[in-house]
Amino acid sequence: MSRPTSGSRMAKIQCRDEDRWPRGAHELAATLQEKRGQTRSEEKEAKQENRPKRKEEKTQDGRETSTFTILQRKNKKRREEERKSTRE
Repeated sequence: MSRPTSGSRMAKIQCRDEDRWPRGAHELAATLQEKRGQTRSEEKEAKQENRPKRKEEKTQDGRETSTFTILQRKNKKRREEERKSTRE
């Protein structure tokens, strides 16, 4: 595991890094990164808005449930019927 760099070492690294980059490039990179973050969050929001809503259906006894629970009930009934048929 590497040791954390001390403050003076960080300053040296930062100076070397700034010497390599042309003037103003750091600000440009920061703004580009910020814009990229904004667009990503906007894309996420758009995906959430476009996500299909769960269908709400009414069962025979009038209760509203999602399609998932309806499918669960159907599968449960089917399994019970299979068990009964194997017993006979």
